[in-house]
Amino acid sequence: TPQTPRQNQTINCVEFLIFNNPDLEQKPVSELPLTKYFPSPKGAMIARTGWDEGLDSPDMLVEMKINEIWFANHQHLDAGAFQIYYKGALATDAGYYKAGLASGNNSENDGNSNYGSMHWKNYVRRTIAHNCITVFDPNEQWPSGYDNDGGQRIGNSGTEARTLDALLNPDNGYITGEVLGYEFGLDPQAPNYTYLKGDLAKAYSDKIQNYERSFMFLNLKDKQHPGALIVFDRVVSSNESFKKSWLLHGLHEPEINGAQTVFKDTREGYNGKLTIDTLLPKMDNLAIEKIGGSEKEFWVNGTNYFAVTKKDGINESGGWRIEVSPKTPSKTDYFLNVLQVGDANPDVAPLPVTTIETEKIAGAVIADRVVIFGKDKDRTKEPVEFQFTGEGEYEVTVADLEKGTWRVLKDGSEIV
Repeated sequence: TPQTPRQNQTINCVEFLIFNNPDLEQKPVSELPLTKYFPSPKGAMIARTGWDEGLDSPDMLVEMKINEIWFANHQHLDAGAFQIYYKGALATDAGYYKAGLASGNNSENDGNSNYGSMHWKNYVRRTIAHNCITVFDPNEQWPSGYDNDGGQRIGNSGTEARTLDALLNPDNGYITGEVLGYEFGLDPQAPNYTYLKGDLAKAYSDKIQNYERSFMFLNLKDKQHPGALIVFDRVVSSNESFKKSWLLHGLHEPEINGAQTVFKDTREGYNGKLTIDTLLPKMDNLAIEKIGGSEKEFWVNGTNYFAVTKKDGINESGGWRIEVSPKTPSKTDYFLNVLQVGDANPDVAPLPVTTIETEKIAGAVIADRVVIFGKDKDRTKEPVEFQFTGEGEYEVTVADLEKGTWRVLKDGSEIV
């Protein structure tokens, strides 16, 4: 029966005839590759360890993105964000949209989470509600009604671009990032690694001079430890006094032990655990603060922009977050975090993680994998040297190299 189009919820019969192809054959999902790259203007990766479904699926799923353009309206200010799922929601987006109240006063902090509400303006679509970096400049100016969350700027006061020229004009502030590199392999169907790097400085105001984020997802092909995500950030602020914070959100109160943080999802039917080893900043310069719980679930700059939720609803967008920060003020800071998953019950011990760092590179060893990132924005053509110890064979992945032919040497002898 022909339908009358209503916003974006229905299609008419002409659209159905154009877009529906009855000759397409059904194929199993399992034939799809485990990694998918979504090119410009998104610049995002979705990677997984398998296609098993259900609450007890042994597969890990990761979403990571750069976001080269911010389109305003419903799009969040979350360039560089990532999410992780394994037997539950572990590294999550926070905040709600149209949750528990059908209406409310958009000028009051009344629990309304509809479009234009205080929760919508100051939490759910803001950087603070995502797994991103914030840099807090106490004097930063924001459009009327918007609190200072330390996050990404609101381009063109939040107004949508009416033309493509306006969208691509750098003066209007819609351009937020640039993909600097991506790769997955070696098997394109079931890659061992998935890599993505982007320049995110333009997503922020001039409080940030330079900012690059690199992701490396590892399919460890281990039933107890299916995968790990390594996140490396280089952040250069315009003022060393601006506090830099590396954010990670989860549903339940995390456990912090030194440089290691654990989030779990043990709701009925769920059994996931996320272990975060913070390698940079180093322990003597590291502060990890947890924020959340009663009256602080949606905490921004001293205010809880709360959302009323439906009783007995799924409600997977509140909870807790950690803020990882250096103790000593500096214009340039590096953040290196290794995130791995496992079962919460019985509690599977996480794999040990080792730091690799020199003046030029930073990286980590986990299981039989070694991952190396360059500390500069640009790729290098200079020799890259590092060392680690261990037994057996290792797969070594070195990012940020110039295109060309490279020699690989171990203890002075060429091995490739």
